[in-house]
Amino acid sequence: MRLWQRTAVDLADMLSHGETTTVEIVDELTARTAEVGDAINGYTVHRLDEARIDAKELDEERHRNGPRSPLHGLPLTVKESIDVAGMPTTLGIRSWRHRMAENDAPIVAMAKAAGMVVLGKSNVPQALLSGAECENPLWGATRNPWSAVHGPGGSSGGEAALIASGQSVVGLGTDLGGSIRSPAAYCGIVGVKPTTDRWSNLGLSPALSGQELVRGQIGTLGRTVADCRLVFDVLTAMDHSVYDANVPPPPCPEAPLSLDGVRIGWYDDDGFVRASTACRRAVGRVADLLSDLGAELVAMPPPDQEELVQLYVAGVSSDGADGLRKLLAGEPIAPPARDMWRAAAVPSRLRGPAGRLLRVLGEGRTGGIVAVACRRSVASYWELITRRDEMRNREMASWRSAGIAALVCPVTATPPIPVGESSDFTPAFGYTGRYNLMGVPAGTLPVTTVRPDETTSERRGDRIERRARSIERQSLGLPVGVQVVARPWRDQHLFDVMAAIEAGLGDEAPRTPR
Repeated sequence: MRLWQRTAVDLADMLSHGETTTVEIVDELTARTAEVGDAINGYTVHRLDEARIDAKELDEERHRNGPRSPLHGLPLTVKESIDVAGMPTTLGIRSWRHRMAENDAPIVAMAKAAGMVVLGKSNVPQALLSGAECENPLWGATRNPWSAVHGPGGSSGGEAALIASGQSVVGLGTDLGGSIRSPAAYCGIVGVKPTTDRWSNLGLSPALSGQELVRGQIGTLGRTVADCRLVFDVLTAMDHSVYDANVPPPPCPEAPLSLDGVRIGWYDDDGFVRASTACRRAVGRVADLLSDLGAELVAMPPPDQEELVQLYVAGVSSDGADGLRKLLAGEPIAPPARDMWRAAAVPSRLRGPAGRLLRVLGEGRTGGIVAVACRRSVASYWELITRRDEMRNREMASWRSAGIAALVCPVTATPPIPVGESSDFTPAFGYTGRYNLMGVPAGTLPVTTVRPDETTSERRGDRIERRARSIERQSLGLPVGVQVVARPWRDQHLFDVMAAIEAGLGDEAPRTPR
């Protein structure tokens, strides 16, 4: 097995035993990028030559003084929206092409302090606007390593594609509504969004500055659960509070979660956008596996999913899209962002009538979203925050009442979405967006691939169902993941459950790169 095919845990072990060097790892990753980089287009900019110099210095330091941490010498890529000193942070906006970061984001500074080597920055959708595709006028389009005609997901799509194609080992991404978890699932790797504020979010450039009803969170992506856990454990142990007053000091270690007798909730359909046959099968497989491992599975269908999706959309659009229009003024609009751009142009006074008309035409789900995406007063925005808090408190109370420690469910309603087909499918993000509103830790890991008998969907109905049917028909052989969710601040329990699933699946789960 080549070094670029190894997991982060494998490489860390090899480094510690003198079986390889950081220079050798960087050289292999550089050669891999030369081999597949243009076809994937996962990087915006890289610093592979500089990374080799860093690698040589880290190898010499290891020889003199020993490793700084278990991450010493491991390569890292960083999502474009996270600051890396001396590199551009543009969000794919052409007028920002010369916008260079002066300082590292705290999470990047900590990764460097732990001895990691930054290889470069990964591509994003324009203004982080797409959850399915990854394209912008500045850096171009990233393709899914499993299929050149499918998107890698967004908005951490470049990051997932780099790792899945063997150009990177682990990465840092961000997640506002599934922006780590969806790309990880689409590319057949692992992605984890920690509890909100478990890691510092300073040095992150969001598209919607000041929007606080739904909060994004920096997290990590890797090939295996153990890879993500290694990065999470080392960087969480560092004192983020030195950089960021929003983050508490390092937490006390959590006792490992034993699956024997533990209660785990599950659902395979959110009741708003039905999950595909393959996605439901993946959840069922994981539920059976957990049961075999001694867990007690409890059916926990998500309450009020339509209301939650509408609340999410209402919150992020409360400025009447002024922020989006300002951000993209004079910019060419990338195809995946055009629907959202057109929607932003509809005056608030017309959204209610437009929503009612769509309902009359049989497009009730889309109509409900259109109707709530409007400018709001401060008092109305505060009402949204109150509703969010009430929903979150009810859900956590239901978890306590049921005695569940974690929950498994679909990541998305379908497998990866073909390029150009992400329009009309925004409501399907609710499987991941729900847990951003809740502020809880959530991750995804690959479970299976789509079978031939799972591509002939019999969906009927509105435009959402028609779009889902088209996506499913083009999904043969593509990866399917399952989402795992844990209680707030119980991030280690999330990793415990994910690790048990990964170990139980063994070689049954899809592996990348191919």
